[in-house]
Amino acid sequence: MPCADGAEEARLVAEAKTGNPAALAALYEGHRDRVYDLAFALTGNHEDAEDVRQMTFVRAFLGLGKFRGESAFRTWLVRICVNTGRSARRPAVRRAEPVALQQDCVDPGAEAHRRLRAEEIRRRIASLPRWAAELIALCDLQGLSYREIAGVLGCSCGGIGPRLHRARRMLKERLEGLA
Repeated sequence: MPCADGAEEARLVAEAKTGNPAALAALYEGHRDRVYDLAFALTGNHEDAEDVRQMTFVRAFLGLGKFRGESAFRTWLVRICVNTGRSARRPAVRRAEPVALQQDCVDPGAEAHRRLRAEEIRRRIASLPRWAAELIALCDLQGLSYREIAGVLGCSCGGIGPRLHRARRMLKERLEGLA
């Protein structure tokens, strides 16, 4: 669950910089799901996504003293995740993974199909060129603004829109025929 507001998050970051374990835990809990979602979109499989998430938080917490607060903590964390995901991307064929069904699911078959489809979409996003997968993950999956994306990727805001449009067209082609 994300932190309630910017002031609360700034307080947690300040406390985490002093080594407060409760603040570090709160920052982790507040961002772990979003970091995992981004990592999965970048890597295309659960094992690598979990590795990227863990390494993202290790790098973030070890480098917390370098965080100056010029951007939101979330934006800084996303940038670390993207950089970590870049180094983790491997060209090898990804492993297929079993899907666990929820016990309280009304229609287990439909839920399994939905999960498999969502995983296949994420795998196809991850199979795009790195720049395209990053843009789609940051904008469409993480909900970052063009300004935040530009900050994460270190580019100008003006180039985000056209590149994102191209990335979405590429993804649309890769999703054709997906039932």
